[in-house]
Amino acid sequence: MSRTSRKDFAKRVTTAKIHRAAGYVRLSVVKPGQQQDSTENQKRMIEEFISKREDMVLNRFFVDENTSGSSFEREAFQELLDAVDAGEVDCIIVKDLSRLGRNAIETTFYIQHLFPQKGVRFISMSDQFDTMDGITDTSSEQAPGLRVPITNIFNEEYAADISRKTQASIDANIHAGKCVAPKAPYGYKKAVDDCHQLIVDPDAAAVVKEIFSMAANKVSMNEIVRRLNLANIPTPIEYAKSQGLEGDYNLGNGSWNTRSMKYILTNRTYTGDLQQGKNNHIVENTHEPLVDKAVFEQIQNLFSGAQYNSHPQVKSSTPDNPLKGKVICASCGSKMQRRKGTGNAVWHFFSCITNNRKGSGCSTGMYIREPDIRNTIKSVFAKEGTPTATKSEMDAFIADKVSEVVVSKEKPVEIHLYAEGEVVDV
Repeated sequence: MSRTSRKDFAKRVTTAKIHRAAGYVRLSVVKPGQQQDSTENQKRMIEEFISKREDMVLNRFFVDENTSGSSFEREAFQELLDAVDAGEVDCIIVKDLSRLGRNAIETTFYIQHLFPQKGVRFISMSDQFDTMDGITDTSSEQAPGLRVPITNIFNEEYAADISRKTQASIDANIHAGKCVAPKAPYGYKKAVDDCHQLIVDPDAAAVVKEIFSMAANKVSMNEIVRRLNLANIPTPIEYAKSQGLEGDYNLGNGSWNTRSMKYILTNRTYTGDLQQGKNNHIVENTHEPLVDKAVFEQIQNLFSGAQYNSHPQVKSSTPDNPLKGKVICASCGSKMQRRKGTGNAVWHFFSCITNNRKGSGCSTGMYIREPDIRNTIKSVFAKEGTPTATKSEMDAFIADKVSEVVVSKEKPVEIHLYAEGEVVDV
């Protein structure tokens, strides 16, 4: 059977209906050295394709950047589906099938089931697929009908292969003692000629050394935080922003707190040994240390003692208050006190009543109702496949699994679980 040429395919007019076409463009997460089809290049190809057609007009483009094709939970793609439901679009055009997705089953579902059900024409230019021609109908004996699922399977395997190779490369770098984190720890920076090599950042390193010096002299974390805030020392986030470093720095309120302090004081990277990866693989002497290893171990021993743990993870809470000691103010790092509602109220709330680490009352006045905390924890149950839970089951879960409930203005409730320091965002 003769193969349809791309030229004939582009010029073919299949119906008198004028389709309202949407161009869907997706740009994958691209690693250095990998080639990519830029969004502008994909747009140009789609515009050129439509310009040669008399049966369609371009409605708009939907663009997903830095998104994987393995999942269809993409912002622009979901907006495209909304436009289809609203009757704004009845034709979707992509450069090739891999732009639509790299999950074989879901991609085939959209092409062969959902789009036809909604009366939407789908065109993949490079693959010469147009549902108006019926070439994606697998019941047909024509060979092109079989190419859609086969192509989708190859696209899915390609995505899986890239993921495997990427992880293998990361693992190799970890075992070679190369830093794979996108940002260097506070106190260090990436070498200009080697993004895997940590070098000392003199200004930040001076702060880190002072933090370890105070800790070694048994100054509590609360007191260290207070001193840094009184001295107006920029937090690691604020310092990174001041240096023009790229990244998501929306978290934080500009003040030091005990959580960030504990992260620094327990980070073995400051001893010159690089610890990273899911298994906390350690490679010794990969970069210049900021603290002596003996001093670091001394501080870790202090953490095992109750006098230095600012809010120890005590699993045995009183039956009537399983959250006791676990609700933390994100602004100052202190425990929040449980109080009863006014009047004849049977509900309770938590508020921050301690002095914050700037030497005055807690500036944010952190407050949260206990029912709001419990409702958030219920959503954790739902994520784990348990949609409902009794009060006794909730209390047991809080006592045995929840290590901290951090309350902040930016993110109302953040649940920390005991298992491997897991953090659950809800």
